[in-house]
Amino acid sequence: MGESPVRVEVLTQLQHHGIPPEQITYPRVSLSAPWRLCVRHGHPEDPAGARVTLLDLREPHGPATHSWPLHQAQGALAHPSQPLLALRGPKPRRQFRRHERLWRTEVVGYQQDASGLWLALSTLGLDQGQVVGLTQLHWRGGRLSQVIEAQAVALPRHSFSRNPHPSSALLAAVRHGAERHGQFHVVELGPHQPGNAALLSARASLAFKGARPGDFPSAVQFAPRLGLALVLTKHALLFLADVETAQPLHRVQLAWDIVFATVPDPPRHGLVGVCRSGKVLSVSLGLDPLLQLLSRCPASLYLTQRLLQLVGRAPGPGAAQAASRGAGGLCQ
Repeated sequence: MGESPVRVEVLTQLQHHGIPPEQITYPRVSLSAPWRLCVRHGHPEDPAGARVTLLDLREPHGPATHSWPLHQAQGALAHPSQPLLALRGPKPRRQFRRHERLWRTEVVGYQQDASGLWLALSTLGLDQGQVVGLTQLHWRGGRLSQVIEAQAVALPRHSFSRNPHPSSALLAAVRHGAERHGQFHVVELGPHQPGNAALLSARASLAFKGARPGDFPSAVQFAPRLGLALVLTKHALLFLADVETAQPLHRVQLAWDIVFATVPDPPRHGLVGVCRSGKVLSVSLGLDPLLQLLSRCPASLYLTQRLLQLVGRAPGPGAAQAASRGAGGLCQ
């Protein structure tokens, strides 16, 4: 089987920093960078007193903790690189009208691409006891909106290998009810740039066989240097998928816990996530184990060569063997 390319490390436990266990929930906990975490909570000795606690996970001797009393804010988010704290409480400014299909659902995510032209509003709701996800994709260039079925999305910038210019992409993951397979979609977003090939669209199945009952995709993060998507489920099941073909490459159970907040960690080709139990997890990808995995993966020659070029390595002897194995699915 070989070594797994996915490595998991516990960075800290939120209870150790005065955060009550029952308040380790969405949207009280927010991540703005892999090393910066913010929690809005009540003080254990004064449940009525609201506080905001900021953790800096980069400190060599353990996370640095800063806490302030704060009573008016509905939410808080730390700046990813500056000593600034943003508080939510002024009237919001409208960017687009929420589609009527999303009116009876709960908003769980809002993001935009690097160009600022594409916006995505993600919501969750219940249908006959099953969690359903709807995402409203809005294009500012033409003030157009479309609702798609997706519980988790991302809008990364990526240089597709056949294109001279980078473009934005929609990465979307969905699972319908208790079906044994979910779907992962990759859609290259416009407007089309001169010199690039036609806009790409791909999809593939995600195997949920053996997953926890009611599990569904809760986050999609992107490893830009590798061109890989990390699809994470509510119950900490992680899929690795190629962003250009949507092909799933690996599946691993990170923990027996619920993960409800994540942020990408590009230097480690992974992500940082917060568990309902209070653990803060660092999930990273090991390059050598990843290449070994791909050498055993059917139809992975193209992906292996692309990864080797991205990381500045010469193709290894296993690439030619992988090319002769034909089409296939998940690598093991």
